[in-house]
Amino acid sequence: AAAAAVCDAAAKKAQLCGGDGKSLLNIHCATWRDSRQVKSVDEQKRFLAKCMQQDCAQSIEDKSYCRFRDALGLCYAYETAQEYCAGEGAGNGLCNDGGADWARRPVGTAGAPDETKWMPKADAKLEGAGAGSRAGEAYTCACLKNCGCTASACYCFRDQDKVGALSLSLSLSLSYSLSSL
Repeated sequence: AAAAAVCDAAAKKAQLCGGDGKSLLNIHCATWRDSRQVKSVDEQKRFLAKCMQQDCAQSIEDKSYCRFRDALGLCYAYETAQEYCAGEGAGNGLCNDGGADWARRPVGTAGAPDETKWMPKADAKLEGAGAGSRAGEAYTCACLKNCGCTASACYCFRDQDKVGALSLSLSLSLSYSLSSL
């Protein structure tokens, strides 16, 4: 069984969590986590889209990884957190592992940035008063590596990147290009 999810001194030192016990996340992910209960439907979706765009970028950037996530499925923002979870923190209840193929070496097994298998949060639900009658409705995102999207279509650099783009029927879409790194 995995260890309890406790923000102890080792987790704080590795930058998994801060003094308040909350996960240390990318800024838009922290905003979504902390304020989704009071945001409107559109704002909840917009902040999660921005969060997933940051996490998607982190999953393919050099010296940055997104194998290990917090309890909400959001990437720990710091390289030290990812390395801690892959090493001495393995089994820590705070280290939710997406899988070895979600990151490049040294924390995963993917060879190149566009080979990572990181997936965006797929189980988000509208919450709080701002969701009104739509509370509990599910929504999700897509991360299309090497693609660019408009409101109506996605265009991908390589045919193999089009897999997600061709079947995109999600509420939100994200794109991130390796060429912008």
